[in-house]
Amino acid sequence: MTRTKNALALASVMGSLCLGATTAQAEAPLRVRWDCYLEDAAVDCNALANAYAEATPGVVLDADDAELEVHVRSIELPPRRRYVVEVRSPRTTEESATRAVTDRLRLARDVAATRGEDQTLLDVLALLQRATLPFLEVGAPGRVEDGVLTLRAGAPSASSSAPASEPSTWFLRPTLSGQVVSAGVRVYGLGGGLELSRSTPRHRVRLVGDASYRYVDFTLPSGDSLRGGLVRAGGSLVGARSLGRGVSVAVLGNAQRQPQNNLALRADLGLGVEWLRVPFLATDGTNFGVRYRIRATHDRYVVETAQGHETRTYPHHTLGVVGLAHYDAIDLALDVALGAPLLEPSLWDVRGNASVTFRVAGALEIGVGATFVIRGGAIHEPGDRSALDPVATLLAGSDFGRLTVEAEISLAYTFGNGALRTEDRRWR
Repeated sequence: MTRTKNALALASVMGSLCLGATTAQAEAPLRVRWDCYLEDAAVDCNALANAYAEATPGVVLDADDAELEVHVRSIELPPRRRYVVEVRSPRTTEESATRAVTDRLRLARDVAATRGEDQTLLDVLALLQRATLPFLEVGAPGRVEDGVLTLRAGAPSASSSAPASEPSTWFLRPTLSGQVVSAGVRVYGLGGGLELSRSTPRHRVRLVGDASYRYVDFTLPSGDSLRGGLVRAGGSLVGARSLGRGVSVAVLGNAQRQPQNNLALRADLGLGVEWLRVPFLATDGTNFGVRYRIRATHDRYVVETAQGHETRTYPHHTLGVVGLAHYDAIDLALDVALGAPLLEPSLWDVRGNASVTFRVAGALEIGVGATFVIRGGAIHEPGDRSALDPVATLLAGSDFGRLTVEAEISLAYTFGNGALRTEDRRWR
């Protein structure tokens, strides 16, 4: 609380010192969506948000109807820390006819680690105001007095002391998908899912559930037709804690029912460690990382496996790499992982996922993805496939074969803070 009060006091001083050069005069406030992530930095995001609203007349923090997005990040470059501010408009030129036509501005400033918290806050606040000014109204040419250019920008009617509204840390994302599987048979499917997540710089909790219906239409060599459908469902839970420098640890849980793959139930619980070059990727750029997971898995099979088990509990581990290219309108993602039962490495598999996500309008997205799996063996392979349902037997070929390839297209809409899903890359 003391730190926030100091920040507001400093903001008032900053308003007196800096805003003589940016005096407010316009018809309406500039609504800003605030997005700040400053891990291990001398500046607190909440204090900076309040100082920014206090010291910048005309700016109102409003996540629901924002005309401007302000992103604040930092990176340690000993013996200093670099603060990066990116300001961009999410609206089109037609929608922002009363605003200056500027799409994006990105500024950075290096601050010595020896500077105190209060002075660092002032440094970053000055950077914020400098980045925001081009997006404000300037109604008349400025005046020069004593070598200082004074501009009239902003809105005197806006509340310069409006309290900072925290951006939501939650989002809810329902998904619809269609599937086409090529693995010796033709399969058509329809699926749906739900993702619920809460993200903060230190923690992330993510719950994902999905279900799908697959319909098979296959002609046997005898000429007979085999048609039928199967339902599968699953869910996963991640609770992660960031340790700093891109490293986070997580508790991972998963449950699924896939009778077509001889799994009446598979449930696992384990731990994971992850390193990402940029845990929060707010601006255009690329990202990559490494993940390791180890978990205890319990299986209950539909029919006895090739190894003679009806149920089984065993340790399993996975090592994977992830990569991402993130832009305003599109994301490209790729991850590849090598996994195996800890005590039976011959039953290894390599799984890869590639996806392209198009942001159509606002929080509406269309995704196109492909998955491949190369196997050395499958611990849940049935000993007698004929004991499975005939439709399940056909679909089982897509899970036990040496190679599986699947393609998917999905439509999703994110409720809440949709930017979090794009930016928070931890345990995705």
